[in-house]
Amino acid sequence: MSGKDNMSGNKKNNNKMIGYIGLTVACLAVLTLILFGVIHLVRNHQHEDELRKIREAREQQTEIGPLANVTKGPQTTPTPVSDPNEKKDPATPTLTPTPTVTPTPRPIAIQSGFMMDLYEYNSDVVGYLFMRNTYGVEIDYPVMQTFDDPNTPENEMEYYINRGVDKAPLKRGSLFMDQNSISGVGYKEDNYVGGEEPSDILLIYGHNMADGTMFGYLYKFLETEYAKEHLYIDYDTLFEHRVYKVISCFRSHVFTSADHMDYSNYDDPKFKYYAFKGNMTEEEFVYWYANVMSHNENGLPEFNASYGDEFMVLSTCSPTDETGRKNENGRVCLVAVRVE
Repeated sequence: MSGKDNMSGNKKNNNKMIGYIGLTVACLAVLTLILFGVIHLVRNHQHEDELRKIREAREQQTEIGPLANVTKGPQTTPTPVSDPNEKKDPATPTLTPTPTVTPTPRPIAIQSGFMMDLYEYNSDVVGYLFMRNTYGVEIDYPVMQTFDDPNTPENEMEYYINRGVDKAPLKRGSLFMDQNSISGVGYKEDNYVGGEEPSDILLIYGHNMADGTMFGYLYKFLETEYAKEHLYIDYDTLFEHRVYKVISCFRSHVFTSADHMDYSNYDDPKFKYYAFKGNMTEEEFVYWYANVMSHNENGLPEFNASYGDEFMVLSTCSPTDETGRKNENGRVCLVAVRVE
């Protein structure tokens, strides 16, 4: 056999070997993808099972609201009724003053039932958001909140952006509240005495999932008829039940730091809704609310809100911005005002 034939044979063997290696690598890659897919499906199933249990507990709870077993205010002794036949000197009438009773605020305690169970499961829970739509349950999730630690480089506020309520990795993550928002401690009817008042704005983030989960249906509120049929949002804090009314929904995008808002412009093209996430001054409120209304895309009648009202803002990503063009930094924003 000539050297040329040997070289040809070696080349064929090398090609076969390369082919075998390539096939092996491809098979391993496919097996790895299948394994990750199985793990992802199992993880999603586990998370859905956890949420199902939470939702069942919520639905079974007959009373949603603050604890019914509260301390009553001070009791007064009834004033005896005088005998109408008793003769008295008209010159010196007897007057019994009516005592003034100041109600004692109820002791602050976490709501009994599913909110207590949820808090014991994970103390990062600050609330539960619930809204139904014509397709079934639209938003039905706990709301988490964590805070940045200046001593660590990680963005702790976004801890749950890709984690479930159990803190395990989850692609769609959980709903989470901005660290500057205050959900509130106590009860509105007691003026939050002994607790903490909610901030003017509660800003809540969530992923826009293609299957409609999390904030996947938020864009539907851009449509007038849909918005009219789904005006109310239920929100349970750890302490009380609240109701919010949808008043605006619009598209936007994340602006650069060089884009500055103009507080004198009530239809500001550079309105950064996401910059307002806690309490506002009266000047900030006037600018914020005017732009919330002027940017609204769903045609709902303007709500006559006032400084001091409480608002909820839901924010999610969007494939397009306010111009309708594709934008990887696009956003959809829904604004609701507290009515109960």
